[in-house]
Amino acid sequence: MKSVQAVLDNVSRVLGAREKNYDNPAPNFTRIAAYWSLYLEAQLTHPLTAKQIADLMILMKMAREQYQHKPDNLLDAIGYAVCGLRIADQDLPVQEDRKD
Repeated sequence: MKSVQAVLDNVSRVLGAREKNYDNPAPNFTRIAAYWSLYLEAQLTHPLTAKQIADLMILMKMAREQYQHKPDNLLDAIGYAVCGLRIADQDLPVQEDRKD
């Protein structure tokens, strides 16, 4: 089993890479919210928010984990939770890899 710090370091690296590829979580999840809201327009009373997208992505990972355990599911759920925190806290920066 990996140490807590090793898991957090892995999540931090993944978050940094995802941000470089897909943008900061707030604007990225806002775009996703706009697309999903459009798709679900008839079922929604209000458009989805970026924070709700983070919550929904966690639920997607939990559904996958319920089917079959894969460490990626749980690591990604942590990553989406961090994205949700960043969105809720007005975009806290991802911690860069430490050199210590």
